[in-house]
Amino acid sequence: MESLATENEYGVLRKWFLIYCKPNQEKTAESNLYRQGYNVYLPMMMVRRRRNTRYEIVPAAMFPRYLFIQLCEESDDWTPIRSTVGVANMVRFGKVVAEVPDGLVEDLQLFQKEQKELGDETNAAKLKKGDRVKIIAGVAKDYRGVIISKSSSERVLLLLETAAGYTAKMQLPEAWLEEAE
Repeated sequence: MESLATENEYGVLRKWFLIYCKPNQEKTAESNLYRQGYNVYLPMMMVRRRRNTRYEIVPAAMFPRYLFIQLCEESDDWTPIRSTVGVANMVRFGKVVAEVPDGLVEDLQLFQKEQKELGDETNAAKLKKGDRVKIIAGVAKDYRGVIISKSSSERVLLLLETAAGYTAKMQLPEAWLEEAE
């Protein structure tokens, strides 16, 4: 997978942008855009889901309904993207297409690699809503937050506290968390 901003053979700078997909169609959008020649990235993570009477570990989109696409603002044709099957629209702030911050895609790729290395480790301490935690793996390693809900037995939704005083929500595997002192 390519880095955030790369140059093609003609020296044209390519940046990552964000696509908003139709419900449960991230994989469809990814494959259709790839077939059209676009460089796309769909971050995935393994989650435990209940199927009838048993649990299965299945891949799921890390950010449901979102997909990254690498484009050149000057030379790429953006018009077919919106009409691609599975795509709802490009993420925008007003009329400006949202550009992904430098290094985010590379961090997400590292996050996926670390997840594979951690495997199915589970957190011995059963965390619950309201617990203060420290993230011990992945992109947000060493950040602290508060659990605001548990979406499954393996993933929790955190309210992160950043150094700048901002808050952000993030969904992570429970194995990547430990109780904060």
